[in-house]
Amino acid sequence: MLQGLQEHVGAAPSEEQLDQLSQVIMRSQRSFKELIDSFDDAACAVSLDGTLRTVNKRVTELAGVPTPIWLDTKYSNSSTSQHAKVWTAR
Repeated sequence: MLQGLQEHVGAAPSEEQLDQLSQVIMRSQRSFKELIDSFDDAACAVSLDGTLRTVNKRVTELAGVPTPIWLDTKYSNSSTSQHAKVWTAR
C-alpha cells in the first residue's frame, strides 16, 4: 500500500501522513469490533489461513472462554489445540 502511494505521489510519505493513516486504520478496526459486538448472534472474523482475528461478546458467552484466549489462534478441521477442544466440548 505504501509503495503504491509512493509511486502515485512520487515521494515517500511523511511521518505525519503515516500517522494519519495509522489513526484511520485504528478507527476502522475499532468500528468493526463495535459492530460485531452489537450482534445478538455469535460472530467472528477469520483470516483466509484460518487464524481467528476477532470474536464478539456472544461467542465468549456461549463458549465460556475469554476473548484473548481465542485471538491469533489458527483453527482447522483437524486442529487438536487446547482451544479447539474447549470450543467443541461446550
